[in-house]
Amino acid sequence: MEKVKDFLIFNDVIRSGACSDEVIAWCEKHDAYMGSTEDMIALCSDEREENYIRAAAGQSGDGNGYGNGDGYGDGNGDGNGY
Repeated sequence: MEKVKDFLIFNDVIRSGACSDEVIAWCEKHDAYMGSTEDMIALCSDEREENYIRAAAGQSGDGNGYGNGDGYGDGNGDGNGY
């Protein structure tokens, strides 16, 4: 499991799958090439941008997991209970 990052640089976002040209343009627009994950998320103007920051920080992703007690979840907020 990847460790959650509290501090990001622009290259973290590129390595997580974002287009390098768009990342550079975003950094120039916000004059922010590095910073705390929380500060970078605060600069996002929409969910799409936020998802790239969260992915770079290791805060998001799909996965399967079993819940506590009577149900199970699929890692996406969906699940069934018995």
